[in-house]
Amino acid sequence: LAHGGEIRDIAKRVLEWRKVGKLLSTYINNLQLRDGLVRVQWLPQRAKTGRWASKPNLQNIPEPVRSIYIPRHPDLYFVGADYSALEARIVASYARAEQLLAWWEKDINFDIHTETARIVMKDPTITSKHPRRNDLKNVLYASLYVCGIPRLTSTLALKGVSLSETQVRVLRDSGIFRVHPEIPRWHKRCVRQVAECDYMEEEIHHRRTFFHGRPDPSRCTNFMGQATAAAVTNNAVLGVVKDLRKDERIVAQVHDEIVLEGPDPDRLKSILKLHMERTYALNGIETFLPCTPKVGKHLAEI
Repeated sequence: LAHGGEIRDIAKRVLEWRKVGKLLSTYINNLQLRDGLVRVQWLPQRAKTGRWASKPNLQNIPEPVRSIYIPRHPDLYFVGADYSALEARIVASYARAEQLLAWWEKDINFDIHTETARIVMKDPTITSKHPRRNDLKNVLYASLYVCGIPRLTSTLALKGVSLSETQVRVLRDSGIFRVHPEIPRWHKRCVRQVAECDYMEEEIHHRRTFFHGRPDPSRCTNFMGQATAAAVTNNAVLGVVKDLRKDERIVAQVHDEIVLEGPDPDRLKSILKLHMERTYALNGIETFLPCTPKVGKHLAEI
């Protein structure tokens, strides 16, 4: 029989083998190659929210795999832009979260997570590198939508945030919801609307999702944030396409990120900024949505 140290070593090797096997089977072995290029089937109407799906799945490529995707020619670059806190800004507008809106009014790139941590922990010296700041950031994003404590805890665990259910409840109820009380009130309004109308409708493309029977609170709020985010990104794609030359192309739309390929990265950065950064009226609030374009020779660099 193996000793304790040997068992631990074997267990680590098995877990590593399973991790690598999952990456191979999900993100590499099923790639469709033709003429040396990865061919992707985009499915822009599959998701109810309007977000794009694809075969193979490029929506959740992990970091170890992103680096294998390179432009089709050495003289080309990838240029990608992701919206800054897109869903948080959308929910803040729908919920009329006064503190969040005031911070962004002061500075469009204001670090809401560090400031929230300072208020919750009553410590004005906290910086963006403080570990509890990142815990609160993850709890804030998970709390934008209705989510039970067990599910919220497991969601955070998948992101590497190891907190007990009691700790998560305290951070959410006595922390996030105390600083931003309008968010749970918006949750309740969404559920009431579905109970009265049987549907939710986002405000840009007026995409709806219908509910039959008892409304699922999580689905109500998730739809509003994600469908509005999809409408914003899809609008940007329509604008970007019109400005691309024959030697430029859209490579991917991954959630709130648009990735282009071309020989002139500065030109592509300008195109992304032009069409992605817009102001939308959400719930009667003028909401500016910023992005930050990045340039790279493979997807991991953007």
